[in-house]
Amino acid sequence: MKRFHLLIVLVLCFCLLCGGCSLHAAERTAADTAASETSALGSFQIEAEDADIAGPATTNPGLSVSETSIAITTASSVYTSGTSAPETVRADDTSTATTTAKSVSGTVPSTVPSTAAKPTEKTIPAASNEIRAVWISYLDFSFLSRDRSEKAFRSAAREMTRKIRDGKMNTVFLHVRPASDAFYRSSLFPYSAYISGTEGKDPGYDALQIFCAYAKEANLSVHAWINPFRVGDASKIANKAASNPAMRILTDDDPENDGRIARANGSLYYDPADRENQELILDGIRELLQNYPLGGIHIDDFYPTTDASVDRKDYDAYLADGGTDSRDAWRRAQINTLVSRMYTTVKSFGQDKIFSISPAMEIEKNRSTQYADVTRWAKYGGYCDWLIPQVYVGFEHQTHPFREIVRQWTSLPRSSSVRLLFGLAAYKSGTRDNNAGSGSAEWIENKDILSRQIRYLRESGGSTGFAMFSYAYIFGEKMSNNSISEMKSVIDML
Repeated sequence: MKRFHLLIVLVLCFCLLCGGCSLHAAERTAADTAASETSALGSFQIEAEDADIAGPATTNPGLSVSETSIAITTASSVYTSGTSAPETVRADDTSTATTTAKSVSGTVPSTVPSTAAKPTEKTIPAASNEIRAVWISYLDFSFLSRDRSEKAFRSAAREMTRKIRDGKMNTVFLHVRPASDAFYRSSLFPYSAYISGTEGKDPGYDALQIFCAYAKEANLSVHAWINPFRVGDASKIANKAASNPAMRILTDDDPENDGRIARANGSLYYDPADRENQELILDGIRELLQNYPLGGIHIDDFYPTTDASVDRKDYDAYLADGGTDSRDAWRRAQINTLVSRMYTTVKSFGQDKIFSISPAMEIEKNRSTQYADVTRWAKYGGYCDWLIPQVYVGFEHQTHPFREIVRQWTSLPRSSSVRLLFGLAAYKSGTRDNNAGSGSAEWIENKDILSRQIRYLRESGGSTGFAMFSYAYIFGEKMSNNSISEMKSVIDML
């Protein structure tokens, strides 16, 4: 019996010894796997969205990159991006690191095909104050050419606001003055032909009032979008109403003030530097905020040309008074003054009223060709609440890839009072972008660009929302098969 007991003890000891060895082996395998994953994450720090690398994510501490390129080391699957030299690639080794890289020109290396399968992507939560806006252009009202009745407009306004609400958007930039006209009852500007069919003809209803009422039901904030300097096609000037301020200037038998209306590229514009023109613009803002329940005022477009003829009389007068600034510096000063006054005018109706500006995509071109000093507006308070550059490109644009343009804007010194949003090109979905070079087919080959751009904005930091151009392409009659898929992806992540 003792021998039997001893045998049992020996068997149990042997089993425990084997089990311990197996357990240790399993733990080591798990530890090795964890170490491997940690090493990989040390190189990544972000999830790649697709074969096109994901951009800088400020929420991931430790992420480091070369500012001049986005390095892709395909052999070891190391993706880096950001504003300084990566730990795995010394600053003086960037020329080697970028040998297999996707540069900021947007050219994708052959080893990373743009059609590669995408990993499962996590939904990046939105900030509680994320602005999700849609532009409703005057062109989006083309359906009115079939029926201009109040009943038709009411039906359209109800449908538009409900679709925007159901699409999880919260803000509308509604075009109310595209060409020295009005989508509302105004004592300053004639009713727009885009509503009534003939400029100056009252359609029998107040389109803006009706739209605002339906927007309130849908819990949407409406911002009145104006083009402050546009008058219209010079060849169609005869179609402008006699009550249009521009026509009054041109037909008042006073040739001295004809210079207030400038010609550029076949169109007419208010001279941006003319003081009387600026007062008219400010009066127009006051009228809108006095009479309608608006969330704010939204503008785009500045100097229509660099040609000296646009504001010759004003600049000559400035020089005659002893001014010494160059024409470019003087023009920026004129726009800065007007923008600051517009901001102050909007704020006079309440600090909750928003003044927003949507400049062009390229920072320097804004300053040098439209004289819109966006770097100043971003850096200092008192010019705008929201800055919304029109970044109408895809990830694969050869010369202006989306991530690089966003990086340039988010890198600008910015006042705490200025929020940065980004305009997205919903209208390009399903079309060829002939200005994108090697990335011209991106909007045809992909159906999730917009959702990936929103995800990138959330990940990269610095942005507090987006705006899509325009309604007809994401909710209306100009939707393509691609845009239907695009918007499904967007709505699923909002």
